[in-house]
Amino acid sequence: MDLDFIESALPTIPREHLKSSTVETLIAQNEDLMVKFKTALRRLSTLEEQNQQILEDQMELKRQNSILHDQVAVLKKKRPNLEK
Repeated sequence: MDLDFIESALPTIPREHLKSSTVETLIAQNEDLMVKFKTALRRLSTLEEQNQQILEDQMELKRQNSILHDQVAVLKKKRPNLEK
């Protein structure tokens, strides 16, 4: 994701306004917020990948659990005294 559109907009701001300390402060704040935003996006992406892996692991464990339940049911039918 390219977030450099702010830098491309800077040349369109008149020079006399760029000298204003308020504008300079706002530009600095905006740059800081963009860095924080990029960091948050990276963290979110990492968390989404981890979440996907956890969901896949959970599905595999459920599948294995189902197989084991089936095996126990078969063993119980073969040997009724195992139900205790």
